[in-house]
Amino acid sequence: MSNIITELSSSKKEEQYALEYLKCRQNPLYFIYNYVHIPEVGSSLQLSKNHVHTKLRRVVRSVFRYHKVMFMASRQLGKSTISACLLTWAANFFPGIPVIILNMRQVAALENLNKIKFIHSMLPPWMKSPIKGRAERKTYLELENESLIRTFYPASNTGPDQIARSLTAPILYIDEVAFIRHIDIAYRAAQPVLG
Repeated sequence: MSNIITELSSSKKEEQYALEYLKCRQNPLYFIYNYVHIPEVGSSLQLSKNHVHTKLRRVVRSVFRYHKVMFMASRQLGKSTISACLLTWAANFFPGIPVIILNMRQVAALENLNKIKFIHSMLPPWMKSPIKGRAERKTYLELENESLIRTFYPASNTGPDQIARSLTAPILYIDEVAFIRHIDIAYRAAQPVLG
């Protein structure tokens, strides 16, 4: 009798997980408000409506609805954090999604990627796709569902016309565009990525 109760509660739990997974996949704001934790000094902070600026909520809805967003806003609004939430959401819930992050320099690229890794690490095990491989990857994150998030930045040994060249990805996230040297050349080189 107790085995049947265990099986019933286990199947009920799996059903609840499946419903939650579906809600999160269909609504990135639901995912952000209920499951996203961001790094905070000494711990983490679970995001809620109170933490996400109205403009950023509009950005999330626009990304979900139109799949294309160009967003210019004041500093320290939380743009890179909400972008990390969206990139984690896309890579986790849509298998096989390649994502390209373009930054002004290596440190900024790695900060963006580390936010994504942190958000991913804080998701419940039943929700997240595991990370592929055991070794730590500094410049990319590859999930077992075949999603891949890679970072690129101008470097002294590669010209701006070589950034993300010959890659294909439906998601191109460019952070701090105004500070990327030769962005006009880099963007022209990376823009076919979206094709």
